[in-house]
Amino acid sequence: MAKKKYYLDSDKREMLEVKWTPGWKQTYVLFNNEQLAVVSKEDVSIGTTVGLSGNRTLELKLDKGLFTTLVTKINGEHIPGSMGDPSYQLRQIFYLLLFLGAVNIAVGLVFYFGDFKVDALPGIGLMNTVLGVVQIALGFAISKGSMMALVAATVLMVADLGMTIVYAAGAMMPVIMKAFFVVFIVRGFRFVKEYKIKNI
Repeated sequence: MAKKKYYLDSDKREMLEVKWTPGWKQTYVLFNNEQLAVVSKEDVSIGTTVGLSGNRTLELKLDKGLFTTLVTKINGEHIPGSMGDPSYQLRQIFYLLLFLGAVNIAVGLVFYFGDFKVDALPGIGLMNTVLGVVQIALGFAISKGSMMALVAATVLMVADLGMTIVYAAGAMMPVIMKAFFVVFIVRGFRFVKEYKIKNI
């Protein structure tokens, strides 16, 4: 059973825990280890509320799609660090670009210092290294809500997908992975907009 824990106060005296079974068949809400509600998939799909102490209301709703997430809000505000929180989602894009950037830098350095050559792509070692640095820088900017960085990262990843299709020699797995990365990053546009509204 998957679960997420959130502390609602700085003293960590108010702990909200949300658990869910595979396929979101049942979602459990606990406050300071006391179970408050068990929500069915039907209810969480359309959105439901659970009362908390201090005249607060917890809102639960599945945001369906390729990457289904459970949006949790209290009195209309995202719980910091929750799956629906735009800051959290933009950090996930940063982590992806950080990983891809690190891989590209490592591969680039191996090609550069190992003096490996690819006839179709001269200078691939330096290209990969620079690409990796750019990806990490763009990811960091995205985590801070930069729309321009998100646009640049999307263009870069789409171009990378195009090159993979051309040079993959019929291999589908690299193409599928790159397409997955593109879709994951494109999701960021909605979260950047929410991030900017939240931080005005």
